Amino acid sequence: ETGYTSRLELMQADSELRSTRAQIPPLQHQIAQQENALSVLLGDNPGAVKRGEFAQLTPLRLPSQLPSTLLNRRPDIAQAERQLVAADATLASSQAQLLPSINLTATGSLQDRTLPDLLDNPLRLWSLGGSILAPLLNRQALNAQVDVSMAQRNQALYSYEKTVLNAFKEAKNAIVDFNKIKEVYQLRLKLERSAKTYVDLAQLQYINGVINYMDVLDAQRGYFDAQIGVSNAIRDELIAVVNVYKALGGGWQIEE
Repeated sequence: ETGYTSRLELMQADSELRSTRAQIPPLQHQIAQQENALSVLLGDNPGAVKRGEFAQLTPLRLPSQLPSTLLNRRPDIAQAERQLVAADATLASSQAQLLPSINLTATGSLQDRTLPDLLDNPLRLWSLGGSILAPLLNRQALNAQVDVSMAQRNQALYSYEKTVLNAFKEAKNAIVDFNKIKEVYQLRLKLERSAKTYVDLAQLQYINGVINYMDVLDAQRGYFDAQIGVSNAIRDELIAVVNVYKALGGGWQIEE
């Protein structure tokens, strides 16, 4: 209106403004979807979520040392451990079936007899009943059952070892990601401050006629991108804390 700039610079500024405004509706759409999901998760009807202090949420600080016993609370480790215990019990039961069942009493005549003695006396063996003969006559089938139980037990053991190693990997990756994302946040924060200073200097130089308005627009665009970068870094840092919490099976607080 006063002739300080050309129409080209005016349309460029208008284009930048409209481009920035066009980014708002998709973000509002994502916010509404997340709020609806959170409401349903809390057992409420889909709708807006009361923010309160939520908007001021800051990442928690991790202790310098984390005991590996925290991983025992992970549901996948607990499941693998119980499957291994069950497989051990099944193997012990299968091995126990290989042993003949003989009841000896303090007053019985079998008190001083051993199993080889009974095998040498078939009549005596038959008089004890079928319970002692079953493991002897079905030994091949019982041995096969022991082999199956042993294979299942080894499979459960290997599965447990794999689960534990994967838990350590996920925990270590989550902690490393959290520490690196904190560094990214600090760098993006410094970049935002530099971009803001650049905008102030560009506007001052434009007012004094040193540069044209295109340079001011470039500075403002860089500052806007830097602000978005800081917001993304804050989001990534909060997500990293959640990943650490999940990897450790429920946080890092040690129960007394």
